[in-house]
Amino acid sequence: TLFRSINTTEEGPKDAIKALKRRISKNYNQKEVRFTLSLIDMCMQNCCASFQGLVAKKDFCKVLVKLLKPKYNLSVGMQNKILRLIMVWSKGIRGGSVDVSDVRETYLDLVKKGVLFPSSDSSEEPKIGRA
Repeated sequence: TLFRSINTTEEGPKDAIKALKRRISKNYNQKEVRFTLSLIDMCMQNCCASFQGLVAKKDFCKVLVKLLKPKYNLSVGMQNKILRLIMVWSKGIRGGSVDVSDVRETYLDLVKKGVLFPSSDSSEEPKIGRA
């Protein structure tokens, strides 16, 4: 499975991040963006700390924030999904072994710019980390 190849090969996390970035950067197809965001969320729940750490890096966060720009014309629901992921990841990832300082900085920068984040008590809130 996808999760197994990410978790068991040395290059798995890096390769997965590269593929996910390529899939959503400069992508104006809302359906593909939605599926890719869901895949990222599932990977964060099921993949190793190495993968999670790469997602929490500034480089990956920039790709997500870029999708919030008007030229992508994402629905409010998808924008909220991106914001919710950033917000949840900024609070830490289960296990505590992943450095979330970059994603926390991204979250705080967005707050300073006046971005309104969706309610954290939403039933759609992503779950982070391996059980």
